[in-house]
Amino acid sequence: MKIAKNVMNSPITIDKKISIGETISKLLKEKISRVLISEDSVITRIVSEKDICHFLLEKQNESINKIPIEQISKKIFSINAEEDLKSCTKEMVQKNIGSLGIKSEKINGILTKTDIVKNIQAELKEKKAVEIMSNDYLWEFSDLPINHIFKKMIDFNISRLILKEENEISSGIITIRDLLKLGFRNLNTSSIQSEELDTGLLFERFYSDKIKGQELSSKEIISVPMMENLSKVCSLLLKEGIDGVGVLNDNNIIWGVLTKTDLLKSYINGKNSS
Repeated sequence: MKIAKNVMNSPITIDKKISIGETISKLLKEKISRVLISEDSVITRIVSEKDICHFLLEKQNESINKIPIEQISKKIFSINAEEDLKSCTKEMVQKNIGSLGIKSEKINGILTKTDIVKNIQAELKEKKAVEIMSNDYLWEFSDLPINHIFKKMIDFNISRLILKEENEISSGIITIRDLLKLGFRNLNTSSIQSEELDTGLLFERFYSDKIKGQELSSKEIISVPMMENLSKVCSLLLKEGIDGVGVLNDNNIIWGVLTKTDLLKSYINGKNSS
């Protein structure tokens, strides 16, 4: 039986007094979507790319290098290090979160959806993509301005959005990280951490009506046949470092989407145990 302490990762942490600007630099440099916040070397909170984007859109003319990351961080949910993998997965799905702190006496590890997917492939090999995909997914037209697309992603609290042409054929996908990179385009680490860099400039970039979604999106939507087994879907997600795939019908048109969350739900609803 797999338990939390055997599949967790060592956490990447920052001190609660670190500025938002320094945190953004850390996320972009490490290519991670979230980082844990510590106080006196004890992990207490967490902040994600989405949390930062929410802040940048709501606040204007504030220096991102004078505001400590603690102000926009959230409480981290945790679970005992001896809990089995299925219990951890249920906790994550029920709370609709992307990671769990793993604790003995204190939090000393993190378990993410990616970690779980790595460990449940064998459990899912008998199921097909079509069985758990969602064909009711959010999308937008690719020629709409970024401000419209970004607002939709924030309003619906989603990390990615499929874009379509006028004929409603899928043409690309855009992610929160794409938008975060847009805000800091042409800025190096030292520029991001400049005292003069405030949310006003970033707000203008995020809410530009001159940039269209198609200019920022990935042109390729990584997809699988609808009869692909879920073990292979897991492998593809891990190989490509992505959170979801399109699911193709017999005409090679995207019929639905399948995410890591769908895989986790399928795992906890299955008959097999870890």
